[in-house]
Amino acid sequence: ARAMGLDENATKVIEFAAMLHDVGKLGVRDDVLLKPGKLTAEEYEKIKEHALYTSKILNSIEFSRDLRDVPQVASMHHERVDGKGYPYGVSGEQISLAARILAVADVFDALTSYDRPYKRALSIEEAIEVMKKGRGTQFDPKVVDIFVEKKLYQIERREFQRLNAD
Repeated sequence: ARAMGLDENATKVIEFAAMLHDVGKLGVRDDVLLKPGKLTAEEYEKIKEHALYTSKILNSIEFSRDLRDVPQVASMHHERVDGKGYPYGVSGEQISLAARILAVADVFDALTSYDRPYKRALSIEEAIEVMKKGRGTQFDPKVVDIFVEKKLYQIERREFQRLNAD
């Protein structure tokens, strides 16, 4: 968000949305959510409902005026710029920039995380290739370009190393 010139409030909205974006998974049964391997079409539809549950849960919370966009940003983290995402099927700039940024961060994290029961983690290089392939279809090309060019995927690792050094 900062690399794209967003102000501190917009950055704060994304930060809160990032922390809360999967709260709707509380509404998905564990046997589906934690299933190893490929999901059936019916199970995948159940997983997709988590974005709507996120919206419902977060919209029931009274956020301060400066954080009022958190529910919308969090619930749209699976929208795609080509309109093939969910839960609303919106495209391009119908998706807020904040949600487009969150989508890139969320997918990169999912690709490189070791705690996913349904797939192995990719290397950073492999994940970057996936992100590049998704430019213009799944992801906002500008967001992917800045994420890759500025090596923003390294920020968390550097921060983690700094905190552990203290």
